[in-house]
Amino acid sequence: MLADAAYLRSLGNLSDDVGEGLLNPHLEAAADELLSWVGEEAYADAGQAIPADTLRARRLRRAEAHLALAKAFTSLAGNFKAGQGFVGGASQAQGEASFLTPVQVQELIKQHLALAEREAAAYLPGAVSYVGAVNLDG
Repeated sequence: MLADAAYLRSLGNLSDDVGEGLLNPHLEAAADELLSWVGEEAYADAGQAIPADTLRARRLRRAEAHLALAKAFTSLAGNFKAGQGFVGGASQAQGEASFLTPVQVQELIKQHLALAEREAAAYLPGAVSYVGAVNLDG
């Protein structure tokens, strides 16, 4: 994996209370997805201590983190409360309850997918767009 739980928490403005046990499965899924996007050579280089292309390594790390946030957002958004929506976000960590509807959660997922694709765009084969093809259910 290019990103770790600490990086994901930082990028996603997540509380330190969101532990590795919750984040790591989504990071692993994101790593698999990104590998399929950019290929083994680019992904492996990005994971080196001294990558041949440092800009690509930074951008792929951000792409992987955005993919992980997209994959985990329903879990990270908190608990669904009938009639209210999903409780969560940074405001909850600060003692304020915020409520997101399922539609808002899906919109945030799409935004993270778009950010992931934008970060990885220069390293994607051809002009393929993956955002519309990503399965948001798993």
